[in-house]
Amino acid sequence: MRAPISLADLRVKYGFNRIAKKLQRNWRSTFSLSLASSQEILSKGLGYQDLHDLQKSANEHAKTVAVPTQDEVRDGISNSITDFCQSKKVTDMSERDVNHLVRLLPLHELAVFQTSRSQQAGTLASQSVFELITRPANELAGAANQGQSKRPAHLRGDLSAELLKPPADPISQEELKSFWEVVERKGSLHDQCLCLGLLQGIRPLELLNVKAHDVYTTDEHSLLRIKNFKARSSSDQLFMPPAFGTLIDEYVRQAKIPPMGYLFPSHNDANAPMSLEQMHRIIGVYLREAIANPSQRRASSIRQSMLHVAAKHILERIAQNMGHQVSGMTMKYLRIPKSSSEE
Repeated sequence: MRAPISLADLRVKYGFNRIAKKLQRNWRSTFSLSLASSQEILSKGLGYQDLHDLQKSANEHAKTVAVPTQDEVRDGISNSITDFCQSKKVTDMSERDVNHLVRLLPLHELAVFQTSRSQQAGTLASQSVFELITRPANELAGAANQGQSKRPAHLRGDLSAELLKPPADPISQEELKSFWEVVERKGSLHDQCLCLGLLQGIRPLELLNVKAHDVYTTDEHSLLRIKNFKARSSSDQLFMPPAFGTLIDEYVRQAKIPPMGYLFPSHNDANAPMSLEQMHRIIGVYLREAIANPSQRRASSIRQSMLHVAAKHILERIAQNMGHQVSGMTMKYLRIPKSSSEE
């Protein structure tokens, strides 16, 4: 099935062309991939004969025909990459390399996978970081039931604590989404990994002390081992969405970080972690573009606001599963007193 392409997708630095550039930039072989070849691979992966066929088929109303899922599109692109490698006798890309490469592609940039602006206020863009962070806890927590030491990062804290003490001036969900979009559009892999960690609710100091060997990735999830600074000589193992592990793997490969090396080393000393001051300078560039209120442009505000968003989504899912029409009934059932914001 073809993935419908709109004329808007063919603009420079948008949609199709942005995805093709991402494919070229993250190509995992010593065989050099030109932008033209990247566009051909992507065109065939989207169900077209070639780039010319895709351009000829583009229209202003791409959503009026049947639409494949993003998973189906990713499968098509994977097959197209495999066919290209076979035709060019590329032998240094494994199936896992191909899967990792395809996961990095921002398919949500295509117009056919985007929701209207009115629908976006309260929903999350497909395959965005927020879908991974705030999706129902059971999707990540199921595997965590094997042991209490492993849990999704945004479930580390006490649910009642997040609901009882929401941030005094939380960043809105739309601005959090805007922050990530700015990082994804303009940031290096280093900056994307750093900001994605903060958006998972990890404390800045814990994130800066993570080393390459602390991240373990499978096809279903990623595990992140962190030092818990609130409990001395203790560590936590957190379940992270696959996108986090995919980005980290690619970043470690490109930056040539050794297993015992810090993911985010100091600019002055590779054997020491980046300082909080350095981190704030990096994220400040993106926060200034995405967040209107200067008082909210802090790493702590990102973490607190994201945890509050996650807590509310989890409570709504619990209420839905229990048949409660209002979350207040669920809070009473869970013996969580209403905060002033819920009254």
